[in-house]
Amino acid sequence: VDVLVTLPPFIQQAQQQGSLVKSEVDTSAVPAELKAADGTYVAVVNNYFAMIRNTAAQPKPADWAEFTGPAFAQKIQYSTPGKAGDGTALLLLLQHVMGKEAALKYLADLQPNNVGPSTSTGKLGPKTSKGELTVANSDVQMALAAIAADKVAYEVFYPTWGGKRTTLPLPYYMGLADKAPHAANGKKLMEHLLS
Repeated sequence: VDVLVTLPPFIQQAQQQGSLVKSEVDTSAVPAELKAADGTYVAVVNNYFAMIRNTAAQPKPADWAEFTGPAFAQKIQYSTPGKAGDGTALLLLLQHVMGKEAALKYLADLQPNNVGPSTSTGKLGPKTSKGELTVANSDVQMALAAIAADKVAYEVFYPTWGGKRTTLPLPYYMGLADKAPHAANGKKLMEHLLS
């Protein structure tokens, strides 16, 4: 690996494990909150947490509270927090809008409708498009790219809680790998992506 591109918390884990080195790439145009203070990683794509729903879904869910209802039994799946960046974002967003304990209770209430764990958010889009799932988590970049390329049968939405739609930033970060076999080219790629 020369350049690692991934979501939080995985970029931070790579940094903590010593798998990234300071790239010396000019990141001065990137806001401080979108890069590591030590220069080991920087955001390359602005992105946000989103949910997707099958376009033919009836009823068409719009609020987090609806997902726990019987109409969605075995029709919801979300990527596993801690295993997938989007799944981790789902947990963080729920904690933000509901509070930590209420979010954990909500996930317990949601569990009967959840198809099961998924370590890959990318596998949820095709299932939602085919109607195997009604609702799944995603992110804006992944969902809109699939919609544009494949003409999938799902749409992006932001569930409400307490009458408000909420999301959170979920940028893709990149960092130069420690002992990169082609470090000079990796740095050039990083510079190109930031240009």
